[in-house]
Amino acid sequence: MSEIAEFLHNGAELITPKILEGIHKKLPALKLEFAEIDAPKYPHLA
Repeated sequence: MSEIAEFLHNGAELITPKILEGIHKKLPALKLEFAEIDAPKYPHLA
């Protein structure tokens, strides 16, 4: 397994249902924040 894949796999193991629940609650606000990011070099990210 590559180093990046191993890093992601190990990091994913640390995500708990409680963490996901917190992210889910914050998702609407996060979407608004992401939409306001000014990145003219990457217009497709909006």
